Amino acid sequence: MKTILVPTDFSKVSNNAVDYAAEVALLTNAKMILFNTYHIPAMVTEAAIAVIPDLDELERISMLALKDIEKRLALSYGKKLQIECVSKCGFASDEINSYANEVNANMIVMGIHGAGYLAEKIIGSVTTELMQSSKCPVLAINEHVRYKVVKKIALAYDYNVTETDKTL
Repeated sequence: MKTILVPTDFSKVSNNAVDYAAEVALLTNAKMILFNTYHIPAMVTEAAIAVIPDLDELERISMLALKDIEKRLALSYGKKLQIECVSKCGFASDEINSYANEVNANMIVMGIHGAGYLAEKIIGSVTTELMQSSKCPVLAINEHVRYKVVKKIALAYDYNVTETDKTL
């Protein structure tokens, strides 16, 4: 494994997924890309005037938060962990998929809230959307899951033809 893409929204669930991904990156000697997407918030004043915040400022704030995570990981793992930080403006699932393809990511590791089957089906989430649309494997980590060395793997298969044997 060479590249692990780790999208984060800076939540507790995402922070746990970042820690999990760091352990996987160390085990596989992979580069870890911390990734955040931000979007333009729609703000309308009382006079019905749309106010659009400065995109450079939104990117700066996103990068500062990513760099804080990078510093935290450096304190825990030192120089053993290769980390890159990337921030993009756009819709999360689109930007994550696009960037995963751009860097040929081997895996996407991200948090999932575990809102339950019905809530996921009705409301959905970025993680579940990526699990359905990404060509790259997505590992969804709940906030209560802690990293352990994998000893057994189960393969769930839908009997559809895969594009390449690399998938298996």
